[in-house]
Amino acid sequence: MNANPDPSTKAYPLRGGESVLLLDEALIQEEEGIAREVQPAAKIPFVMEPDEDKLWEYCGPGMSKRIHLYGTALYDDLAGKYRMWYFGRMGPHWRVPDGNYQIPELYVPRTDERPFHCNGVTADRYGRPFVDNDRGDLTLYAESDDGINWVKPELGIFTFNGSAANNIIWDLHGASVFIDRDEEDKDQRYKAIGFCRRYRSIFLLTSPDGIHWHDNVTVNLPGQGRTHNCLEPVVKRSNEGTFNVTWDPVDSIYRAYSLQRFDDSEKRRVICYAESPSLAGPWKDAYPILEPGNWDDEIARRRYGALRAEFHNMSAFRYGSLH
Repeated sequence: MNANPDPSTKAYPLRGGESVLLLDEALIQEEEGIAREVQPAAKIPFVMEPDEDKLWEYCGPGMSKRIHLYGTALYDDLAGKYRMWYFGRMGPHWRVPDGNYQIPELYVPRTDERPFHCNGVTADRYGRPFVDNDRGDLTLYAESDDGINWVKPELGIFTFNGSAANNIIWDLHGASVFIDRDEEDKDQRYKAIGFCRRYRSIFLLTSPDGIHWHDNVTVNLPGQGRTHNCLEPVVKRSNEGTFNVTWDPVDSIYRAYSLQRFDDSEKRRVICYAESPSLAGPWKDAYPILEPGNWDDEIARRRYGALRAEFHNMSAFRYGSLH
């Protein structure tokens, strides 16, 4: 590759000791006698699918059968295994022809035809009112020795239809999980943040092991001289969707990429960005960074017969000198 560098173009400024990925020509001021060759990825078949014997993943013929990696997958050296916190959603089929699926610790089953109304108990044991309770959002757990073959253990935390033989650990609409190695309290070694549909806000949870999670706790905010009660949301909003958070070790900041809806006639889903020095906040107000355009709408109509395009999920992270 023979370069013909534009003298008016400046190379991207680098920081001392920073790793450099030569994927973006903005990082290169001049190049000569080299060629860039992208190595093809090796695609592996599905590593996880909904299991027919797990009704919280596979609601039945003609009904919701879906799980998503709205969550986190990582290698945990403390546990010596790969771990995944993923998302299952029973969706509109939460109410099924032969009755309601029962998860009393998380949901009040719906008994009428109105999809967004609570019936019976309308608040939790702490007095927090339920806003929405019938979408069937669940945080599920799996683990693996190699990152390819996954096991869904029976954890015994929540009961589903009277049985605790399941892998349900909470009901976040996507959980961003972190191992906080600087945390002095071992009971708060693991932290998770995500959107909880019961209250339609973003909450922070803590755990000693990544499996048993707690919200009735107080966390310290280093350098801020204050604490946060995890029963209170870290971000209040009435919107739906994921709140994917990554840690930027260079800028020492948490970055969040969330699904939100524009306040317009179409209520189009877009990706917004916010940041905070701590998982518990304060979080800056989110603003749109990626939204569908006319070209996206055309692709959606032509390929999928959709009315328009929408963006539901995005996860950005720092790798070397790039995001």
